[in-house]
Amino acid sequence: MTFEQGIQIVKELGVTVAVLAYFIFRDYKFMSKLDSTLDVIKEFVKERGKE
Repeated sequence: MTFEQGIQIVKELGVTVAVLAYFIFRDYKFMSKLDSTLDVIKEFVKERGKE
C-alpha cells in the first residue's frame, strides 16, 4: 500500500465515522425513547407470564 492509498483510506474512514457519529447523535433521543418503550414491553411480558 502506498502513502497516497493510506491517505485515501483515512479520508474515507473519516467521512464514514463522521456520518455514523451524526446518525448516532441524531438517533440518541429516539433510541432512549425506544429503550423505555422496550422496558415497558418487557415488564408487560413478565406480568403476562406470571398469570
